[in-house]
Amino acid sequence: FFVTLLFLYVLCQRQNMVSSTTHVLSDPGSGWRIQPILGKELGVVAEIEYDVGDLIMSEKPIFTCQIDTSIDALTKEIEEKIKELEENERRKFFALSDCHVRPETGDKPTPLGIFQTNSHPCGFNYNAKRSGILPFICRINHSCCPNATHSWNEKKGEQMIYASKPIQKGEEITVTYRDNFGSSAERVNELKTFWNFLCDCPACLKGKCDTPEFKQKDKRRIQLKKLDSLIYKSISSGSYDLGISFVEKRLALLKEEGEDTPKERMKSEYDAYQACCHSGDEQGKKKWLRKTLRDALLAYGPDYRDQFKKELVGVNNP
Repeated sequence: FFVTLLFLYVLCQRQNMVSSTTHVLSDPGSGWRIQPILGKELGVVAEIEYDVGDLIMSEKPIFTCQIDTSIDALTKEIEEKIKELEENERRKFFALSDCHVRPETGDKPTPLGIFQTNSHPCGFNYNAKRSGILPFICRINHSCCPNATHSWNEKKGEQMIYASKPIQKGEEITVTYRDNFGSSAERVNELKTFWNFLCDCPACLKGKCDTPEFKQKDKRRIQLKKLDSLIYKSISSGSYDLGISFVEKRLALLKEEGEDTPKERMKSEYDAYQACCHSGDEQGKKKWLRKTLRDALLAYGPDYRDQFKKELVGVNNP
């Protein structure tokens, strides 16, 4: 049971709680378009409005490679997979960027560099053994204030993108490449180091958070990262009530920061659920599991509901 829910920890969401009028658009271009974005080259922009939990797009990878291996083995597999591609798919692959290339050096993009820059895990993020290239989804840019989230749907063999905030027509669709919290300087440095760009989202402004408003935002995000650590330490040490109090503080701070998305809520709600399991609090256990599953289904789609039928019987009929 715990293993199943741990798998849920970063993957899941949606059920009867979601309106039957929700958009479900997975055909390329049916609700979004790829276009130049100022300062970012290409990006994905919404052509319709999306509500929280709406499916924006889904895509099968044109190829996948094993990633828990050596660089030499990965390079060889990438090159072999490229040879097997149709010409149009090969063009799509080589049209993607390689963030490891520095223009001033005169280097050219490499298959390995393109793969490392653009591939998405095909499975649970921390345990995925393969990663794949998704030419449309690869065009979605990063933000530390993302309005969408992605997950791998094992049943369909597709990467799914769901709205995590209301998205207006004409608004850029963004996901996060890393943890959204911690200081802006920390985030900007990591994004520059691993993806070679300076983040200009509202929480970073390319690291120039020198106004009172942005200093307060930075303070909240540093505290949110600290609360993650305090929750883990409290529950690990058996201080379950203290852990739940930190969860409640984190949820309140997420709302204040405007980042109380289903995925972020689910992360803390699951921590509280674990604390109740360990402490023997049956009512608390049902309460937090119900919240976890509600947000998991919103964040990661209805197909994940099938994995939790047993758990949901107790939650929906306590």
